[in-house]
Amino acid sequence: MTYFVDRDLGPSVGLALRAVKVSVVLHSERFKPSELDERWIPAVSADGLVILTRDRHIRTRPAERAAFEAAGARCFVVTTGASTPLDDLRALLWAWPPIIQTVADSAAPFMFGVSRDVRLTQYIPLTGPAGPASRGLRPPT
Repeated sequence: MTYFVDRDLGPSVGLALRAVKVSVVLHSERFKPSELDERWIPAVSADGLVILTRDRHIRTRPAERAAFEAAGARCFVVTTGASTPLDDLRALLWAWPPIIQTVADSAAPFMFGVSRDVRLTQYIPLTGPAGPASRGLRPPT
């Protein structure tokens, strides 16, 4: 499996993952820094890459969410709040076994948050046993 580290998560996290033998493509290796999310999301999804990001707003911005769902994207959003790249890397590494299992078990499109405590929280799809609807949350508008 190959992962795409977007500009929000940053190259330092991507390079650190690469150093521990995770197959990673960095945003800067394929796109300009200003590339719109609704353009790169379909491109990396078409290549079968799993997105790693800090941009949890992809699910709430209509154009980005539409591109995400239409592309059948697969994504993990690091939700560590105000953090350093080391905090983000630590969260990903601790959550790596559940991330791999989720990729294997979940149909696209999907988006999960990755918290500091290694918990994966499903954001997309809305329905299903772990989706926001089952947790009594309203979908973003």
